[in-house]
Amino acid sequence: MHMNHFIKMIAIVSSLIVPLTAHAAYILTLDQVGNNVIATGGGSIDLADLAFFSSGFDVALLDPDLTIIIAGSAASSPDSYYSGIAGPAGFGSGSGSDATSGAGGVVGIVAASGKIIVPDSYASGASLGTSTSTFDNTTLAALGVTPGTYEWTWGTGPDADSFTLDAGTASNPESAPEPATLSLLAAGLAGIGLVRRPRNTIASD
Repeated sequence: MHMNHFIKMIAIVSSLIVPLTAHAAYILTLDQVGNNVIATGGGSIDLADLAFFSSGFDVALLDPDLTIIIAGSAASSPDSYYSGIAGPAGFGSGSGSDATSGAGGVVGIVAASGKIIVPDSYASGASLGTSTSTFDNTTLAALGVTPGTYEWTWGTGPDADSFTLDAGTASNPESAPEPATLSLLAAGLAGIGLVRRPRNTIASD
């Protein structure tokens, strides 16, 4: 009897957690690795609620003050700009720096003007693979990056999406917020304990 009740509560908690991670999302990390700073991005991007702006050619770079970060190839690559994202107006005070090397499609944001960048001919919602860029012989501080988690969002309903930049959170865990899913799970498990306690008391009587 108690086991059935426990299983039902787990199902309820799981149903609350799954919708939080159901939609597409792109996450880019920027961290100190030895003497270098490395950017690594992956995920997918839903373009349905964004407006095509223009086509261009870009390389991997970052400019914290202008809220620009692009991961991927350090060679000029064809890409497309879409407008309609909203979020932080900067992630530091540093000026522009091109990546020393990189691989993968160019993916990034020019958040000051509300734009996101994807490889040319990208199909909305498809996996973007992994894009990496390396900034040799430098540090996050030298690049003017303020450690923290930054998120830009757009769209509504099933087309709601986000681009998250985790800057320096691997080497400075205190700057990373607790994941919402873990908080929700903890609350759910605590709820299970609260619900079961009266039943145990009744059973012991």
